[in-house]
Amino acid sequence: MKKEDNSKINLIKPKNREERVMLLLILAVVLLIAIVMITGYNKPNQKDEKKDEKSFVISDVVYPEEEMNSGNAKTSTEEVKKSETTTELTTTEEATTEEKTTETPKVADYEPPVIEGLKDKEVLLNESISYREGVTLSDNIDAPEDIKLEINNSEVRLDEEGTYRVVYTATDTAGNSSEEIIYITVRDNAEKKEFVDKKVDYIVSSILKNKKTDLDKLHAIWRYVYNNIEYVGNAKDRDIYGAAYDAIKKRQGDCYYYFALSKLLLEKAGFETVDMERIDGTHYWNLVKYNGEWYHFDACWHDKDYHEFRTFMLTEKEAVAYGKWVRREDYYEYDHTGIPETAEESLNWNKKKLPTLED
Repeated sequence: MKKEDNSKINLIKPKNREERVMLLLILAVVLLIAIVMITGYNKPNQKDEKKDEKSFVISDVVYPEEEMNSGNAKTSTEEVKKSETTTELTTTEEATTEEKTTETPKVADYEPPVIEGLKDKEVLLNESISYREGVTLSDNIDAPEDIKLEINNSEVRLDEEGTYRVVYTATDTAGNSSEEIIYITVRDNAEKKEFVDKKVDYIVSSILKNKKTDLDKLHAIWRYVYNNIEYVGNAKDRDIYGAAYDAIKKRQGDCYYYFALSKLLLEKAGFETVDMERIDGTHYWNLVKYNGEWYHFDACWHDKDYHEFRTFMLTEKEAVAYGKWVRREDYYEYDHTGIPETAEESLNWNKKKLPTLED
């Protein structure tokens, strides 16, 4: 049997304690190196990893990370803006919804307006008539000025005797309408006309006797009408001869009666006149021509607080100032269409001075 060679074994076999310790240290170091090598082999190269972090590949084209980050930043910014816009719109919509919610709901209106003050009328042949005078409108919701009033007087013939229909239609803003009908009777009142003509002739010849100037004649007519008619509101007649008849016969009437008798007396005395009507149809007076110019002539009795000023031969400025004085600035307000302009210079007839327009 062949004897084994133990010399090689003895080379690595420690002879004493110090060698054994040294050998253990060497083995520990070798083991540590082996572990490090194994771990390093499995871990990616840091340089390659950094390179991978810096770029990416799409369709074989390399885009730097900074550009991608910038693009992502832009996208994020746009998304934030869109989000903010959406939030603002939502807030606005909520506010609008809240406003709509707080609005007072409209009340359904099915009630038509009411027309009042209408009454049948009588006029003489070829005399004028005011269809709007005394008519008032009211509604459960709308103000009177918001109500539309239509007056159909197409059937009326003032130059022919007969009875004619006039239709009044009022419509509110909701479209509700009401309708009323009155009848206008046109008659040839020969008896009244004859009576008035004779009386007018007599009055003119009496009161103008010994009056030398036209201004004196005008004042005499004004004083006669002013002093001989008692004012009563809402008189019925609205034709010249009918009103003048009652003014002479009954010695009473409203502003239209004063106007009618003044008109007949002035024209009989040879003066030109123009019929005047307040814009709302509630007052009447005359415009008279004197010395080539026109003046306001109103013989109607006024409130006792204002009777000291005579509304006789007024210029336009004086008429406006009078309205201001009596605290009704539309007192002599009228439609100027077709009306001659009044004189600019005052006749200074009144001792009582009206306030200036600047006061």
